[in-house]
Amino acid sequence: MFLQRINICIFISFYQVTDKKNNVQNITARDFIIAVGGRPKYPDIPGAKEYSITSDDLFSLKYHPGKCLIVGASYIALECAGFLHAVGIDCTIMVSTTLYNSGIYTIM
Repeated sequence: MFLQRINICIFISFYQVTDKKNNVQNITARDFIIAVGGRPKYPDIPGAKEYSITSDDLFSLKYHPGKCLIVGASYIALECAGFLHAVGIDCTIMVSTTLYNSGIYTIM
């Protein structure tokens, strides 16, 4: 499965959670997705910082961004694309065919 190939652990039907006070709770479900969060970062390519913004920058822009290319199809990327579309901004979402063809979207 794609998630295992990129070192994401998949727990089937049972997961044990420990809080800060070491209280343990068993949780059962058919599927789990664990989103640990993270900060957006610029790719290490020429022009990335000069010609792009991150999702964190989007809501504090002082200017109309014009046409937008959203790179990736994470929850945040799609949320930003939806927001931009809702306010009338032309958006295109670019997704890796490797990710798209992996089947990950069939489990989400």
